[in-house]
Amino acid sequence: MARFLSEKELYPLVQRKSAEAKERMWVCTPYLGSGAHQIFSQDVTRFPPKDIRFVFKLNQNSVERHEVDPLEMEYFLQHFRNSSIRVDNTFHSKIFIFDNSALVTSANLSKTAFGKTIEAGVLLQHNQAEKAKQFFERLWKEAKRVPNLNKHKTIWNATNSKWEIHGYQEHVSKPKPHTKISFWNNDNASSWLFVVSKHMSDRTEKIIEKETELERNGDIV
Repeated sequence: MARFLSEKELYPLVQRKSAEAKERMWVCTPYLGSGAHQIFSQDVTRFPPKDIRFVFKLNQNSVERHEVDPLEMEYFLQHFRNSSIRVDNTFHSKIFIFDNSALVTSANLSKTAFGKTIEAGVLLQHNQAEKAKQFFERLWKEAKRVPNLNKHKTIWNATNSKWEIHGYQEHVSKPKPHTKISFWNNDNASSWLFVVSKHMSDRTEKIIEKETELERNGDIV
């Protein structure tokens, strides 16, 4: 049965579905915002699904307008196989496929879309998701490999000051956040060393457990 999702439900759903995905994670979205990888659970880099694919837009205009961050695209290329990322400039669909479910949504892959603006989506399950998979497969076949990003990174860096000075953000109205997007921890260490100069309180220990994810993945000795 299809399920309607309002803006506050989108981020938790994508976090959960991306963490649980085992067979596939397919995403197509024309816009790619800075830090957008944080919309997904970090488990996609630790325990990636067997089949990961992303389709984004990439052209001079989209970079100049800060609709696509080439530095973020480079991040995806570094953390996933190069063959998992393709580009196409003819689509406007936003679809997130996790195993046998598909989220069709108005939200682009950006922290603004998932954290601030009023978006909506419909979650399709099992047989209902088949047409979304077929659509993505067709888009994937028509998409191209990511070209050299140096030119696009130069354009992005050159237009940063213009956007900051003139206030050309994604949304001029600067909507108030409705959802907190959690930062990824870029350290994948299995062990942490702390120098403790005095007795550690229970509260301090809980803070450390939370920040280092030891609460879920290890112990403090």
